[in-house]
Amino acid sequence: MIHSIIVILFCLVSAFFCPDRACCSEMKLIPSIHLRQEYTDNLFMTQNDIMDDFITTASPGLTVKQQSERLKLNLNSRLDRAWYHQNNELNGFDKVASGGLSYAVTERLDLSADASYLRDSRPDRDLDDTGLILDSTKRDRYNGGVSGNYLISEKTSATLSSSFHLDDYQTEGNENNDYKSNTVNMGIYHQPAWLNQLTTIFCNAQYSQYAYETSTVDYYSISTGAESDVSETFNIRFDLGARYTVSEFQTSKWVLSNPPYGYEIVSVEETNRSKGGIGQISLNYHGEFIHCAMRVSHDIQPASGRDGSSERTSMALTVGKRFTEELNCSLDGSYFVNNADEDEFSSVAIDEETFQLSFKSRYNFSPFVYLEAGHSFTRIMDETADDKVDRNLTFINYVHGFEMN
Repeated sequence: MIHSIIVILFCLVSAFFCPDRACCSEMKLIPSIHLRQEYTDNLFMTQNDIMDDFITTASPGLTVKQQSERLKLNLNSRLDRAWYHQNNELNGFDKVASGGLSYAVTERLDLSADASYLRDSRPDRDLDDTGLILDSTKRDRYNGGVSGNYLISEKTSATLSSSFHLDDYQTEGNENNDYKSNTVNMGIYHQPAWLNQLTTIFCNAQYSQYAYETSTVDYYSISTGAESDVSETFNIRFDLGARYTVSEFQTSKWVLSNPPYGYEIVSVEETNRSKGGIGQISLNYHGEFIHCAMRVSHDIQPASGRDGSSERTSMALTVGKRFTEELNCSLDGSYFVNNADEDEFSSVAIDEETFQLSFKSRYNFSPFVYLEAGHSFTRIMDETADDKVDRNLTFINYVHGFEMN
């Protein structure tokens, strides 16, 4: 898997240094520095022994963009240096690097590839994506994938993609938090003549395998839906489908041993099969001064750091207001429900609800320079541990970048 990432990155770098100037007609370098100051009243997001702290982060970064009529290349890298005012043992570096390449082989066929590497350590690193919290253990995350899109006719296209994911937690003697996944997805998209030209119907089929230290989940799904630009400012997308999962896991049981008879704990493998519905709907409004977006989804998703997957329902709402060309504000809310019975999709039971509400304002001095400040509130209710955790976080960001041609 690691070798696959190296190969993809090699392809990206090779394309970047391509001597054919017809393929590499335009290149942009965007160096930047990101400064962030924040205060949190619950650093580790715990119910007891609550600790607050100030965190200062300096993040130099570099973006490289290359584009021609047929080739698009995007490379990003950033180093995050964090200083904790009270918890100095958490001081350290996080880092991220990513690359993406797309190439129009013919007028009908497009191919693309991407890869990324991330090292992080914050307890709230997955909060915005999954609603779950972790500890401060360092994690190396690898992602990569390839995809192709073929235009069958003027109104019909087909896609095929394959991707992989690896989470490697730097925990001595305990690999239960690590997991890797492989996914294959196929889709058909069509614009029917009996609908307007801005409406597309589609059907997707997916297979994924989520492999953990003590369990494996094989996931199969098929869904169908539609996307339509109802007007110049309003877009709607929805899909509904079904999924089937096969979970294999190791569990401990008391069994009767051979003579002299007695009971002992042994590790046994069990299989659990389940099926259910999946779906999502998203609404987007882009006006001249107002932007609104809403998304609701339900599916089986990995729960990184929890030795398994969860049945996740998520809802997100964003409302943004642009006052001038430079000044804008936004209000964001999200709600997550993560559920998994013990030995269903996870070796441990998961029953958590997460609610987040945040407000931020941003002033753009230029396309690459801006100042941002905001506040967020988070509440996590863990029914399995009978815990309720609250956190308030206030932050201010300053980003300064410039473009070099």
